[in-house]
Amino acid sequence: MGSAAFIFLLLGSMTAPSQGTQNNQVGTNNKSTKLEYVFDVPSLVGRNVDEVRSVLGEPTDKDKEPTALQSQMGVDEWQNTFTKEGRELLVTYNPTTRKIVDFFISKNNADTDDSLLEAGNLTEQDSRYKIEFVKALRNPSEFTGVKVMPL
Repeated sequence: MGSAAFIFLLLGSMTAPSQGTQNNQVGTNNKSTKLEYVFDVPSLVGRNVDEVRSVLGEPTDKDKEPTALQSQMGVDEWQNTFTKEGRELLVTYNPTTRKIVDFFISKNNADTDDSLLEAGNLTEQDSRYKIEFVKALRNPSEFTGVKVMPL
């Protein structure tokens, strides 16, 4: 086989990861690393709620916006829930300004700190947001999920 054909085969076998849920095997010398996330939260930071909905789809909530009466009463925060692959992402926003207040990824039974961060494609060192593990009220040694606050 000529070198040009070998390079073509080599380049043809490479693929770039797609956006969204990642479950790609990246192999080198028969070792593989699995990249997995359900919600790409860093890509949502800096967007307003309408832009988040355009990425994630329709929220699962019955009322995705406050009623006129609730708005008149001065409701300044509202939440939308997005569900994907058995995971929930709760997005809190200001209904007037449309600005995101925070994101919350709920903990599944088997979750660890690291797996919660993986589910949201999060790192604790990212300067675009702050991460807070939310403790359970009844047992402060456990947590209910991770809150991500855009900076």
